[in-house]
Amino acid sequence: MFSTRAFIALLVPVAEVFTLIRVVDIVGGAVAVLALFALSALGAVLVRPQGSMALRSLADSLRGGSAPASDRLATQALRFLAAVLLAVPGFITAGISAALMVPPIRALARPYFQSLEAESFIRPLPRSRRSAVDVDIVDVDSSGPASPTANQGPAELCASPL
Repeated sequence: MFSTRAFIALLVPVAEVFTLIRVVDIVGGAVAVLALFALSALGAVLVRPQGSMALRSLADSLRGGSAPASDRLATQALRFLAAVLLAVPGFITAGISAALMVPPIRALARPYFQSLEAESFIRPLPRSRRSAVDVDIVDVDSSGPASPTANQGPAELCASPL
């Protein structure tokens, strides 16, 4: 069974390559590659301030002793997502990023973004198999040594052939 996320993860790169080919046909290879580099560089420049603003907003609300406002957090997270999508090379992700940077469109996306639950993104890892340790328990008779080497110390045991 194929999940929606796996389908999207496969569909987006294929769509990006198809779009790149179409853009190269229209404007030429050099202009298309230059545009991809420029968009990615702009996204890389925007990621840090947008991420810092989102974290600062969260820290300020937590420092104030109140729960963070979900609208404000969602807006900051969508702005950060827009910057990350812009940093990803591709014209489709750049278009989605540009749309998320427009406040009315971001306001339309906010309820959907807020409805996502953290558990839907985080799945527990399968429990690892616990390995058993094989231990032999030997009952030592206190009446005498069990073997000729029982009274020897570690140095004598290492020096003597077994």
